[in-house]
Amino acid sequence: MLAEHNVEVAEIHSSAELTTISLVNKTDQGVLQSLLTKSLGDDYVIASSTENDAPTWLKMFDGKPIKLGLDLSGGVLFVLDVDTERAFSERLKSIALEIKSIAIENRIRAVKVSQPNKQSITIDFSTANQESIPLLLAKISETYPGLTQKNHSDNQISFSYLPQQQVQFRQETMKHTLKTMRGRIEELGIPKR
Repeated sequence: MLAEHNVEVAEIHSSAELTTISLVNKTDQGVLQSLLTKSLGDDYVIASSTENDAPTWLKMFDGKPIKLGLDLSGGVLFVLDVDTERAFSERLKSIALEIKSIAIENRIRAVKVSQPNKQSITIDFSTANQESIPLLLAKISETYPGLTQKNHSDNQISFSYLPQQQVQFRQETMKHTLKTMRGRIEELGIPKR
């Protein structure tokens, strides 16, 4: 009966009170239990157990088999939460630093670059040489063509991204993060589903 269902038996031990069946493949345990229940009915108690098949030397040290964690026995679920607001704010900080560098490289002095909020960069030219302002603005436009310029006064200008550009930045950040995560997972040899 067991051979018909491809259940390979390693050994069978029988006594007056108990019969023990050891299987070659532990995954057949459910099939065996089902077959015995059908065959023997309710007159017998059928129980299954797993035997410690650790090597003898490990048993001598009272060593226990390694229990597989969720990642090895069942899989892993990654929940990815990317702080796109912070990433956008960090991007603007980086641009503000780059604007300061552009001003220094072009010897434009007394330019104050700040980031008053997480959405824009403000440049104050009140103490700067007024003739150098167009040069700095041209360099900023050339380096960051996506920035929108807004004049607050003759000496103060702010730069920001339009809402659709902000959405695009957040989407690109998510795509980049997913690509990075996939690359790291594939390096470990963990299959994707």
